[in-house]
Amino acid sequence: VEGEISFGGAADVLPALPGLVVDGVGPVSLPLPAAQARKLIAQCRKLLFGQDLVDAKALKSWQLHPDHMDLTNVAWDSGMEALAEMIGERLGFKGVHLQATLRKLVIYEKGDRVLKHRDSVEEDGFVATLVVQLPSWYDGGDMVVFNGGGSGRYDFGKTDESAAFASQYAVYTPGLEYEHEEVTSGYRLVLVYSIRLPPELQQMGANRGDELLSAELSNAMAMMREADETFTLLLSNGYDDDTICRFGSAALKDVDRARLEALQGANALLFPDKKLKFYIGHLLHEARFHKGEASYDWSPQWEDTYEHEYLTWHAIDGHELQHEYDGEWVKTHNFLNPDKETMRSIWKDHAECWNDGDETFDISYSRYAIIGWPLANDIANTWEFIGEDAVASIISEKQADASELQTFMETAINRHGLTQTPIGSEVSSVLCQRICEALVTARDASLVEMFFDKFFGHLTDKSELVPSIGKLVQAFGWDEVGSHFLKAVARLPKEAGMGLVLQLGTVVDGETKGAVTRIALDKAKELSHTEVSASRFIRLLWKNAIQCGDPWIFGSIASFFMPMEAKLLGPVVAGYLSFADATRSHKTFTALASIANIRMQWLDDQIAELGKPFSWKMPDAVFPSAAQIEAFLRGPERTISIPGFTSIHAARAFTYKHTPYDSKKMMASFEMTAGGNGHNAYVTLTKTRKVFASLKKKLAKYEAEVARIRESYPSADRASSGGPTTTAKKRPREESDVIVIN
Repeated sequence: VEGEISFGGAADVLPALPGLVVDGVGPVSLPLPAAQARKLIAQCRKLLFGQDLVDAKALKSWQLHPDHMDLTNVAWDSGMEALAEMIGERLGFKGVHLQATLRKLVIYEKGDRVLKHRDSVEEDGFVATLVVQLPSWYDGGDMVVFNGGGSGRYDFGKTDESAAFASQYAVYTPGLEYEHEEVTSGYRLVLVYSIRLPPELQQMGANRGDELLSAELSNAMAMMREADETFTLLLSNGYDDDTICRFGSAALKDVDRARLEALQGANALLFPDKKLKFYIGHLLHEARFHKGEASYDWSPQWEDTYEHEYLTWHAIDGHELQHEYDGEWVKTHNFLNPDKETMRSIWKDHAECWNDGDETFDISYSRYAIIGWPLANDIANTWEFIGEDAVASIISEKQADASELQTFMETAINRHGLTQTPIGSEVSSVLCQRICEALVTARDASLVEMFFDKFFGHLTDKSELVPSIGKLVQAFGWDEVGSHFLKAVARLPKEAGMGLVLQLGTVVDGETKGAVTRIALDKAKELSHTEVSASRFIRLLWKNAIQCGDPWIFGSIASFFMPMEAKLLGPVVAGYLSFADATRSHKTFTALASIANIRMQWLDDQIAELGKPFSWKMPDAVFPSAAQIEAFLRGPERTISIPGFTSIHAARAFTYKHTPYDSKKMMASFEMTAGGNGHNAYVTLTKTRKVFASLKKKLAKYEAEVARIRESYPSADRASSGGPTTTAKKRPREESDVIVIN
């Protein structure tokens, strides 16, 4: 993790006396006496600033190169090793054997100081500067290190009066500015060290602990083989899918965030062909146990009766790629264990148990993880572990070129066994939508043909793809896309093909809309009038005809509907009534009014017939294989008795067989009961009012349709002005005649 950038204190691991011996001076006493200080200064030179230029205003102190002195106390070296280890941990280099190399000895006398500036040290593996102040008598001379808007002050033991009796230290990292305040009395004797990485790590170019970690991780990640290497790093904290979906990796806390940042930092150092792709996974393991036979000590033995694993996949930004993907992640994923935990400790705090009675109990383990693999193998691994929809998203998001897209499409064709015939495997609408997005980017017309030839027919709900097809038309043009689209549509049922063409017409403009509408009309002509009337796409046909603004197309559609039977024109008229305002000034208004008139005449006749007073007659009744019963149903009598059965069982069988479960199909409603016994068994058939009630509903429906037509086309009048507009109110006659059929 990222370490501290400046710190200091008492150097307790160092001996009080380093055994300092200086050429021309000899052993140096500490604290430094004035007479010896003058001799020592005589051996030194002015401390240089910048490129060997003396700036007396910025610096005033004296330095001695390490070649002219020795530290003879053998305990000093071991103490420096201990100090370097402690410094390494605080800098973030835990476990790294940092090296402390003596750079110079510096003496500050009264009036000496170093004004605020920044070092320009250029050494391999340099990570920090260590200032060790040997026991000294002086006043003033504090060191201040600046970090942005803040600062840190080091008095080297003056406050607790330990400066004269023990060594003190301060550390600051490259890039920080610092100053040594003026010494007002006495002498400061300082050793300046460079803290460096060991030689084997210097080539990584890191000067902070987190950078070194990233560099080491980067080396390890670069060695991952494309074909078969993945890793799974379990997260320490608990999360939920809602939080991950909303915030992605930004939801990670504490050590989880630090570890992901280390991975991402390491990944940034890799060459493009070596980079990894990271995902967030929610791992779930469920098991159920059933109480078995007791063991020798009479305790129950629990048997594993159910066990399953799921993995919900999220992109690093949080959006869900696959929910509870069914798979054995325990066996297929390579788990990292940076904390060297046991299997028990890894899962014990992430389990939930509950009893289902006394005989069974369930347990569920749940943890989130960072999952990664080589980016070069992202498509193959995503397909294997997450699913094809996620792969399609990758292809679309990365803006794959034509070659990559072709490879992906060919792989999908082989995996699904896709052919021109829409039989067998199905493909998802998400997959097809992502392929269309990628096709727009790749700009390869041959792949458009491959898509319609192999994928389109295996899509269950093709209407979901219409907006994407519209984008293909916009990108490539109708001339390039239309032939492939129509070839695929030709394999569909006629009415479905017509509908799909019409839906495409709603998302294209200009000449393309006109061309698509003409094709849809041609397909409508391939259907029977009954099929056209029953189609849910009639309204779309009118809508496209109006929006394309071509009078010829509109007139052709009106002429197509004109010969249809009046009873089939209901959906046709309703289809264009919703666009009545748009057609009032249209050149084909007369044709539309003519169609409305034909329908109105038929409605007049139906309303006149349905408006008659109640009668038990059911003129359209059908009774298979019994002409006399059918005649009864169509007549005015309400009840009929049917004798001639050999037993009551035969009579009951007759009622079971002929009870009108589908009164609409029989156009009649009645009840049948069996009576008598032996050869005197009979069946009584009694009419009910159900058919009459349904006719009343139909009457109200027809009258409402007339009102809508007259509102939109007032000129559309009825064939005869004498047609009834209301129904009679008198009480219907109840016929009570009973007919006996021999």
